[in-house]
Amino acid sequence: MLGGAEVVPGRKPAMWGDPQDHITNRCHFRQCKSGKNRPICSEEYKQVARVSVHCKLGTRATQINAYRQWRDGVNFSLSSRGDPIFTVPSIQLIVKGIIRERKMQIRNKVIISLIHQWQVLLSEGYDPIRKFQFYIPVGGGVEFRERLQDAAARELFEELGLKDQTLEFLNFHESIFEFNGVPEHEIMYHYQCRISDSVKAALPAEGIESDGATFKVTWFSGEELAAIRKGLVPPKIYDDLCPVLLQDD
Repeated sequence: MLGGAEVVPGRKPAMWGDPQDHITNRCHFRQCKSGKNRPICSEEYKQVARVSVHCKLGTRATQINAYRQWRDGVNFSLSSRGDPIFTVPSIQLIVKGIIRERKMQIRNKVIISLIHQWQVLLSEGYDPIRKFQFYIPVGGGVEFRERLQDAAARELFEELGLKDQTLEFLNFHESIFEFNGVPEHEIMYHYQCRISDSVKAALPAEGIESDGATFKVTWFSGEELAAIRKGLVPPKIYDDLCPVLLQDD
């Protein structure tokens, strides 16, 4: 049993992945019948991290190989005697990786290109791990039972403060990439939104994320768009936008 797990009095031994029994181990982790895990001893950071590692690896042993392949360089072993061998940075990476693995799924997202005359508004971002500057229309995730166009309107309001704008669907794109070393897979539904002079003048200098963080937005002409083509996310929005910008040229 991982981490020298001991049976709680009155309970039979629990196997990995069995949410029907209670188990504990040397890092004071307890799993209840609901399958939810909680530390029952120390709240100190490293201890809680260790608890999380034992908890997730013990109840989802199949994650180990997938995670090892995803993040090379983390040295650990599973032994029926003694604890896994971790360094503190490795613990933090493993906890982060397991949490991400549980959330890894295809994400539906709307992106909205604001068009004014012959220019398009894009947000700017940077991936420090790949050292990659990228440009993407404003937008965000689609919520459960939310229509795509409603999601696009909501994102425009949340990020740029725009209301009651006309949206036109352009295309959809599949995007498989990594950001900050984390694999992502998104289906992006691309809309355009043509705005007037007065709406453009009232736009904020920066966009606002749902968590309050700001991001840079920049207007690009057709020629400028061609110059940053390698940094467009997703890349094929270039083909969506060229006819739109030429139409206004």
